[in-house]
Amino acid sequence: MGWSVTPPLPREEAVAGAGGLATLAGGTGFYLKALFEGLFAEPPLDPARRARLGGLDDRRLLRATAKTVLASLVMAVGVWGFLTLAPTSGAFVRGLGGIAIGAGLFGLTALALRIEEAHRLIGLIQLRRAE
Repeated sequence: MGWSVTPPLPREEAVAGAGGLATLAGGTGFYLKALFEGLFAEPPLDPARRARLGGLDDRRLLRATAKTVLASLVMAVGVWGFLTLAPTSGAFVRGLGGIAIGAGLFGLTALALRIEEAHRLIGLIQLRRAE
């Protein structure tokens, strides 16, 4: 059994243009409503507000990704070192120790690399303590 809608949606045209057939599978009529009518009217984008908020530019995104990858590598090496030094410890100790060391090393590295979210998290924790 197939359904056809006239006129086709842009996505369907793209699929058909690539030699394929668009197929919709789902549970309720909600999927059909979302596909054909949308769920809400989007407000127009405000370029001035986006610029003021510091939108994601390529260099900023690449720098943040590189810092996160470096912090992840430090975390991985630290956890690997811990597991290498504690091969006979129980699974519980190795599991919790690996989590604690990994989280600690990632957090310290993120702070050292001045990852913005790490500093925000520290600020939020300090606010909670002050309350």
